[in-house]
Amino acid sequence: MGMDGSIVGTGPQSDVEAQVDPTFNTLRVNIKPLEYTEVNKPGLGGHFYVAGATGALTGVGANGIIFAFRWSDTKWLAVLKRVSLVYYLTTAYTGAQMNDFDIVAVTGYTASDSTGAGATVLTPSPKRRSTMAPSSAVTDCRIAGTAALSAGTKTIDASSLRYVADGPPNVAIPTATLAVPRQELLLYDNKEMGVHPKVFGTNEGFLVRMVTAMSAAGVIKAYIQAEWAEVSQY
Repeated sequence: MGMDGSIVGTGPQSDVEAQVDPTFNTLRVNIKPLEYTEVNKPGLGGHFYVAGATGALTGVGANGIIFAFRWSDTKWLAVLKRVSLVYYLTTAYTGAQMNDFDIVAVTGYTASDSTGAGATVLTPSPKRRSTMAPSSAVTDCRIAGTAALSAGTKTIDASSLRYVADGPPNVAIPTATLAVPRQELLLYDNKEMGVHPKVFGTNEGFLVRMVTAMSAAGVIKAYIQAEWAEVSQY
């Protein structure tokens, strides 16, 4: 260890130093985005995000799909970074209602989730740096309109990645106060899911679902955003 608290490597990496904080005896590191290209393996990849809003969503059954992400590329992998949801109750239910959601991984995609009244196909937002790929390689990304998406052909994992629940008073929010922020429901964050992020290969992806069926009359409007990195699998 050097006099300044640094650790100097030996052998082939003798020129690599690691700084140790003298007060807490902890390693000093440089936090940076996930690398999307590899040394000596040039290619375009990048970091992308998408955000979408449902329509006036009602009548969704148990485990109804409200957001679907399908990845089919054979060269790139999608590394999931973050998925979150915010919703508002715009028409009160006729009885007590739990609004809960989950995020679940899927494999074996052969047909995308689709339709549903007013469903919207989403286009990921522009690359976050000029040297990244000009557009995302995502195959299909969509959000529900006024009804749940119809299920495509795929295999849904038996266990969800995460559940979130929110049980506000069963009273619709007046239109005049819709702009008041609600609590963001965090469905996935790779910083909280262990040391290895969720990675999607060919014909894999994820869904956001409403776990409990919506009871009569109730209407919600949901906003979902997702972030991921696209990296070479070679």
